[in-house]
Amino acid sequence: MIISKELNVYCDIIKRMGTDKRVLATHVSLFTSLFIFWQRDGFVSPFAITRKTVMAFSNITSASGNWMSMATSVISHLFTLQKAA
Repeated sequence: MIISKELNVYCDIIKRMGTDKRVLATHVSLFTSLFIFWQRDGFVSPFAITRKTVMAFSNITSASGNWMSMATSVISHLFTLQKAA
């Protein structure tokens, strides 16, 4: 069950991502999958994930081999957006 506070933050971040020209579809997909895994773990931080599972769920391939860098960038950007809210 999604708690409304977390869902509202998620919706706000997705809206902000839509206005940021640096954010690509893969970023949104990665963030959404991370949010879903976090929700499945009861919104407890930290939560366990595996690269293989998140990439499959996000429908992301690792052609560039830069998955961890992208994940770190997305998470950093989201914390910046959340603080600005």
